Amino acid sequence: AAKFIASSGFLATAASVGALRHRFGRILFAGLVLSLCGDLFLIGQSQRFFLFGLASFLLAHIAYITAFVSYGQSRNWVLVVAAPAVAAAVGIGAWLEPHVSSSLAAPVHVYTAAITLMVITAFGARGSGAPSFIVAGALMFLVSDLSVAMQRIIETDFPTIIWGLPLYYAGQSCLALGAARLITIGGDTMAGVAAPHLGLIRRESIPDGLRGGARRPAGRGGEPPQRYPEPGVGGRNELRDLAPAGSPVAGVQGYA
Repeated sequence: AAKFIASSGFLATAASVGALRHRFGRILFAGLVLSLCGDLFLIGQSQRFFLFGLASFLLAHIAYITAFVSYGQSRNWVLVVAAPAVAAAVGIGAWLEPHVSSSLAAPVHVYTAAITLMVITAFGARGSGAPSFIVAGALMFLVSDLSVAMQRIIETDFPTIIWGLPLYYAGQSCLALGAARLITIGGDTMAGVAAPHLGLIRRESIPDGLRGGARRPAGRGGEPPQRYPEPGVGGRNELRDLAPAGSPVAGVQGYA
């Protein structure tokens, strides 16, 4: 019960920052739900429950990878991170190899590849403007998994839970915080705030004259004035598309 309550905390965190209000956040939220399922399976001590937990976390990593790729990937960031990440994965595989039974070998290798790809795509998304929280979360998740491997595969006598669990929950919390919507206005990037009437954008971050559906002056050709939409209503980049060229809102970016 205690572990379920603790794991529910990062779901509540994700919901509180508005993860369910946009696609990127919803996919991350799905990964957090799958992680909670994995936590519950790992309470059991049998190999069967371990495999169920491994499968749940594998699906969670696939969800995270999907979210990060959907956000966008910076090729330069991916190229810089890929080599050391793959080298680390090979090293981890070699470290675990003598201790992994034949029945666990394939699942462990697949899982190691998945979490490595998750870390790489987290960096790639960060290079495309995603929150830095997701990189911190991905790295802490990876390191915390080493504690699980030491406990369940190598079967060390050292209580790895002492450092593994804090890293795990901190990592998942960072991923949950990373589900906040990012908005760029006038070159400044900020995380949106979950509030039903603000549509995830802080009202104070919107320039004066554009709040509350302000009207845009008529154009030279006599076009009728248009009302700016309320923040967060409708499709992606509404404010950017309707703002006059050169205005502070012309660079609005984000996910709806």
